[in-house]
Amino acid sequence: MAIAVLPLASGVHEKDRWMRRLEEYNELLENRYNDVELFNPVLNIEMIPDLKKFNIVFLIHLTGGTSRLAKEIYKLYPDKIYTLVAYGFHNSLPSAVSANTFIKNNGGRSKILYSVLPNLSGLDREVLIAVKALSILKSKIMIISDEHIELPQNIREKLPLKTITISWSELLSNVDKIKDSEVNDKIEVLKNIYKISFPPKNIYEIIKLYLLIKENISDDAILAVNCFPFILKYGYTPCLPVAMLNADGVPTACEADFYSLILMSMIRVLGGSSWIANLTSLDGDGIVFTHCTADLDILVNRKLMPHFETGRDIAVSGDIVWSNVAVARFSYDFEVIEVFKGKIIENMPIHLNRCRTQVTVKLNADPTKFIEKASRNHHVLFDLRHLNSLSKLVYYLGFSIRTW
Repeated sequence: MAIAVLPLASGVHEKDRWMRRLEEYNELLENRYNDVELFNPVLNIEMIPDLKKFNIVFLIHLTGGTSRLAKEIYKLYPDKIYTLVAYGFHNSLPSAVSANTFIKNNGGRSKILYSVLPNLSGLDREVLIAVKALSILKSKIMIISDEHIELPQNIREKLPLKTITISWSELLSNVDKIKDSEVNDKIEVLKNIYKISFPPKNIYEIIKLYLLIKENISDDAILAVNCFPFILKYGYTPCLPVAMLNADGVPTACEADFYSLILMSMIRVLGGSSWIANLTSLDGDGIVFTHCTADLDILVNRKLMPHFETGRDIAVSGDIVWSNVAVARFSYDFEVIEVFKGKIIENMPIHLNRCRTQVTVKLNADPTKFIEKASRNHHVLFDLRHLNSLSKLVYYLGFSIRTW
């Protein structure tokens, strides 16, 4: 998986003019990204390189008269995702517009990245987003479950994600390898950094579980945890390990929710945190979201409490630090991410008949519209400031965003 950058130029235009532009792009992109390959200028059809190994192609229209080249590249490689880079001189933009129309009318995916003057910082940001998208495609989903769980078909068809399954029993068979000193060190972190009081029941077993998971994940792994069978079998919950793993920067979704996990991974590569939460209640013009596994880094006033459904140790409670939020969920066909904008208006007092972290969000849209679009139970909440970058990221992954 990689990104190709092809400068396109016409022999009709004076070489000195477009060479200055090319030198700027070369200086920006050369040897900067591991997953980006910058090609020599393409001046005619015979110079089109082999692009089979690439997922994403940037075509830089250095001059006019390059739409035909772009169209021929698309006809040779219609499965690629195209970004057409154009600026306001040398007839660059008309060529990009023509190529963009052709690609879209023939079933392809393309967009134009335009600035009046060649905007190297704009291109740099766009390439960086594409690189982050590639990191999602390279991710490996680690499923932790004693039961066999398949990745849903619509995810398998859309994203080339690899999966590996490890059982809870296999993990716990190595529990004696975890030293008491490691457990005590982690408890001190929770006390001093996260200001959590101890000891609740089963805390040593819970921290050992966290350390076992950490030892068994690779750098490119994201985690789907099948938790309810675990709770019933072993008598305690993985809620705190899930919250800690997310705080460590490892996207981790409970209840083996792959759809939420993929969204959480997108937010994480953009430098943000997210919270998988249940749509619990309508409260006037607000919607209540709750769950027991909130990332420790997005909470203040943290507490550890008995898990809601089972009463077992241990669930995570606290106040979410965000103000303006996005509430997101994949559509049922796994094509569109429905995003509702809103504001947290209350970090609620603990209601014992709900999951342990509880917030009320006032949406910009009518709450009944949200209920209508809520294709699944879980939603992913994140800081609204990441929405613009997410809108760019999803293009390279084959999705679109619809905001409300």
